[in-house]
Amino acid sequence: MIKPILLTAVCLLAFAKVALAADPTAEELAGILTGDAMVDEGANPQCALFSSDEIAAYVGEPVLAGENAGMGMGCQWVAIAGEGDAMVTVVPSEYAERPTLAPGFKEVTSVGPDAFVVPEMGGWAAGVTKGDSFVKVSVAGPEASEESALDLLVEVLKRRGE
Repeated sequence: MIKPILLTAVCLLAFAKVALAADPTAEELAGILTGDAMVDEGANPQCALFSSDEIAAYVGEPVLAGENAGMGMGCQWVAIAGEGDAMVTVVPSEYAERPTLAPGFKEVTSVGPDAFVVPEMGGWAAGVTKGDSFVKVSVAGPEASEESALDLLVEVLKRRGE
């Protein structure tokens, strides 16, 4: 796991590199935001958790291969056609977010003491702190539901050995 101080330093260095460039390209900026500038997709542990076919079952339509997201701390699978997608993000626990004031927010103590599920931009998100990591998933598409988000979260935890 990347330590928070190391992660911050890497992010700051990457941002500084682009900021100091005379004319940063859109590709350079995108590389930082997705994480491509810091982590090869093949080395992204979240992308290795699921195949496209497995994620398609949560989304409800075929998806492309997982790609870096969230500065390399997440992986996103986007629908081949349509607007569905899924994302798995793992960050240090001190960055945990619990949108308790969001409409539809629900605690799910069966998954963990701070686990939750919440409607989110045309889909659903679920998250929980496990040890020193905060794990969050989101899913949107024809099969997106409270249940599919929780199922995806539980499966991520299982595959991570948590």
